[in-house]
Amino acid sequence: MARSVKEQSDVPVAVGFGIGSGEAAVEAAVNADAVIVGSAVVKKLLEHDLEAAAKIIAEIRAALDKAYN
Repeated sequence: MARSVKEQSDVPVAVGFGIGSGEAAVEAAVNADAVIVGSAVVKKLLEHDLEAAAKIIAEIRAALDKAYN
């Protein structure tokens, strides 16, 4: 879907559904300008598990860096 939107518009396209792992972020970023991570991190924060939230963020950042840098 992101590819279709980009073909019709010059505005940046962000994808934010189902992004809970590095693999999902890399896959979404193929056709998007940005990846939004929300519920996966919020869920861990609501569980008062700051370490797990930070781990998700770090995993996603590392996967994106590896794939696109």
